[in-house]
Amino acid sequence: MKIRILLLLIVLLAIPAFHPHQASALERKRLVIINSYHDGAPWSQDIINPVLYDISKRDDFFAPEVIHLSNTLIHNAEDFSVMEDGLFQRFSDRKPDYLVLVGNFSFTLRDRIVKEWGDVPMLLICQSADYGTQQFYYTDESGEEACEDLKPLKELQGKYNFSIVNIPNMYKQTIDLMIHMFPDMSRLVFIADALYVNRHLNHEIKDFLADNYPDMEYEWLVAGDDTGERLQHYLNSRDLNIGVLLSTWFYERMTIHGYPQLISGDAQLIKSVKHPVFGLRYAYFSYGITGGVFPSPEVFEVELKAGLDDLISGKDMRKVPFRTVNTDMTIINYEKLERCGIPQSVCPKDTVFINKPKTLWEQYYIAMISIGIAVFAFVVVGIVMIFYQRRRIDLLADRARLIGNMPIGYSQATLLCGNDGKVTEIKYQGYNDTFRELLKRNELPDYPSGLFKEEEMAGIAEHLLKEKKTLRFSHHFDETDTDYEFLATITKDLGKTGYVVDIFAIDITDQKKKEQMLIEAREKARESDKLKMAFLANMSHEIRTPLNAIVGFSRLLPKTKDPAKQARFVETIDVNNELLLKLIGDILDTAKIESNTLDVHKEPTDVNSLLLSVDSTVRFRLKEGVKLNVELAEPECEIFTDTVRLRQVIINMLTNAIKFTDQGSITFGYKIGKHEIYFYVRDTGAGIAPENIDKLFTRFTKLNNFKQGNGLGLSISKSIIEKLGGKIGAESAGQGKGSLFWFTLPYPGTEHKQ
Repeated sequence: MKIRILLLLIVLLAIPAFHPHQASALERKRLVIINSYHDGAPWSQDIINPVLYDISKRDDFFAPEVIHLSNTLIHNAEDFSVMEDGLFQRFSDRKPDYLVLVGNFSFTLRDRIVKEWGDVPMLLICQSADYGTQQFYYTDESGEEACEDLKPLKELQGKYNFSIVNIPNMYKQTIDLMIHMFPDMSRLVFIADALYVNRHLNHEIKDFLADNYPDMEYEWLVAGDDTGERLQHYLNSRDLNIGVLLSTWFYERMTIHGYPQLISGDAQLIKSVKHPVFGLRYAYFSYGITGGVFPSPEVFEVELKAGLDDLISGKDMRKVPFRTVNTDMTIINYEKLERCGIPQSVCPKDTVFINKPKTLWEQYYIAMISIGIAVFAFVVVGIVMIFYQRRRIDLLADRARLIGNMPIGYSQATLLCGNDGKVTEIKYQGYNDTFRELLKRNELPDYPSGLFKEEEMAGIAEHLLKEKKTLRFSHHFDETDTDYEFLATITKDLGKTGYVVDIFAIDITDQKKKEQMLIEAREKARESDKLKMAFLANMSHEIRTPLNAIVGFSRLLPKTKDPAKQARFVETIDVNNELLLKLIGDILDTAKIESNTLDVHKEPTDVNSLLLSVDSTVRFRLKEGVKLNVELAEPECEIFTDTVRLRQVIINMLTNAIKFTDQGSITFGYKIGKHEIYFYVRDTGAGIAPENIDKLFTRFTKLNNFKQGNGLGLSISKSIIEKLGGKIGAESAGQGKGSLFWFTLPYPGTEHKQ
């Protein structure tokens, strides 16, 4: 219990501190977001992110601050009191001007908010327009409700300065959808944790089934360590008579260090199973649900924006009407539907499908329209040209001089046709100086047959006769690396014998090169922007994690007299100091790599001593039950390389192996070849899916977001090994089958004794 209280206090105290220089901007206002859930809950992020984006664009606001109350960890009044005191203590020197409350639990702070901050305007985004006592919102693993009947929030609006945006749970509509799609469904399994909203939903679902589907069997599977096996049983079942309905799935587990952590990994199994799972929130599509009935995301976005505008515009929130997203949508994941072998025909007619392959028209309609417009434009140009040629016979001489001197190449050809209308011969006659120079520059001696291959020109002529329209095409000459755009149009119909065609040629080499440069510049800019955003987001999270622990335990250290606790706190601070130093080192290395200033200092290196030193360094990090083996290929081995960088790469690989190996063994060592030395780290851990192998050495790549790390280690290792003249790679038979990471370095001057 004390550990859980300590964790809550640390979470709340990790809010960024107020800096003195901000006092110069007193005209700016402060908005604070209080989230009932934890920072890993996807449904709360769907609310928080639009608010952060909107406020960040306003010059008259400080950057918004987000507080995660982690409602799942609050089980009683003592937990609640510690959380509440920590929150208001942190904001004792600065009062928010506006509050956005996410989840009904956050509204239990209303009296303390008024006491500490006065009549601050509040916008509550919630799933229920009712409220209960404080005890109702405690997380109760027993699964029983903790208070009397709920009361409407509307009766509190006159007392508190707030309004709400209500996003109701569409559990009735979703259950109706499941039975519509699977009429023989005889059992409903509600998988959810012990959060207050699920305890209440459990009672409402039972009542709904009793009134509408009295023969339906029902089970509430509560999230916990002891329910994982039963959850897998339902997810792996192919019996469509069993319906599975998902709500929040987080539960508390104590780590080996005695600290509580939230577990949600079991729900991730939904992505890989073939049993349909329906959800109560749109964000659950990231978990791999099949679908459900949800409040319209578009309507919610509009209502949230309107509520936020009312809040920060200075309106009296007591007078702002409550908003409810009543528009619902049936949304199905088409890919998941096919994976489960369920026909699309069982879905309602108004179903909206996501991840559904686009039709040919949907994929290429813009290109088709563009081509149509271009063809139409050229047709118009051709018609105009023909019209003026026939109407202005008296200007033929001037036209000939104009064509002879214009910078566009010109030639004329006669297409001779057989009885079947096919082109049998092409005769060229006449070309201007520009066209002659074109031929000369491209070194095509046999004019005009050298201009194109015979089969290419025949194909173009056939297409021209078939369409009876102006034909535009481009051609690249490999000999001179130049590009030309050609325009061919029929100028005279010779009856059954053939046609006369005008051919124009324009040098577009510079245009093509500029287009390619623009495309490359655009792609580089996009990639740079993506990397920048990924770097900022990742570093913000990764730096804050060890800093939170360092700051939190540093504050607690002088407050405890227990030597055991002091030692544990100091150990935690030391571990996070090392983590922060490694993170900063990775950032500096990445910056050096980007600026091409990463230096290596080669020296004679004793490989055996280095590996034994690494073994003693990382051995204490192993998880219980995991063995660490070091294999030395020779009694003595010396190479000429950068000792520090080599050690860094090996430790990076071992750290990854330790992170993803819960049982079995980790083996590292080297082998000597004829011209190279081969280092390896082999583990029996989580393994890697084949499609993810190529992503491993890309910066900021994390295949498991629940594992600590910044995604820089392997990319830095790749740059170091390449700088040292070697190669690096990874192999795995698949997930759950272990991994092999390896790299090679040059091995000159020493013979390997067989």
